Amino acid sequence: MKLKQEDPRHPFIKEMMQMARTWETFVPTNKKYRRKKILDHAIRRCDAFFAKSDDDTKPIADLGKKFIMGLKYADDMIGDRNYVMKILEQFSELDEEEKDRWVKETSKENLIKIEQVWDNFCEAVDQRLRHVEAFIDLTPIQSTVDYLVDTETMFSCVFGDLYTSVEITSDYSCSICQKNPRTCNHVNGKFYDGVECVTQVVNPQLVAVAFVTNPVDRRLRLWPWNDRPDLQ
Repeated sequence: MKLKQEDPRHPFIKEMMQMARTWETFVPTNKKYRRKKILDHAIRRCDAFFAKSDDDTKPIADLGKKFIMGLKYADDMIGDRNYVMKILEQFSELDEEEKDRWVKETSKENLIKIEQVWDNFCEAVDQRLRHVEAFIDLTPIQSTVDYLVDTETMFSCVFGDLYTSVEITSDYSCSICQKNPRTCNHVNGKFYDGVECVTQVVNPQLVAVAFVTNPVDRRLRLWPWNDRPDLQ
């Protein structure tokens, strides 16, 4: 994760960063309730700031919300992360025959925890923190950044970096008139007789599935246990 130091010195961003620093002090002590309380308060502040924002400050409000939600997903993975990392360390030391036996015999609950930790990591980093790091200096919460980088490194070392990439084609229709939204007169997001106009996906078709090393969505990781019947 490459960090950039271009922090806009807006008071709201400073406030969010201060809350993040306070949150981080409770990570080593595993005080989950205190961490949750801080993040819930930060999310409410983001929502309140966004509600009062104009066109100039809405991007700052959105930036702050992404940052805090990134920490929330990081917080969600903390509870199981240390437990899962011990499992991965043990798995990495097995030979190939032992790994095959481990994949077949280890509990469903442990495998689901491993996948959940990775999903929360992707939500925290790929969906949020990587979008804000160009504007917010993350070095004040460097311990959390290092924690996330270590998680990414361990998963890559143990499972490699192979993912599925799905190509789907579809048609689209207007939710009001059911016609092509490019040619109808309804405006996306507007209400007509109390009904919001949205673009609907129609007739989705699976075109191809590929195995890739640099996917758009890293949550689609290939796991050694993907073919276990009890995990389908």
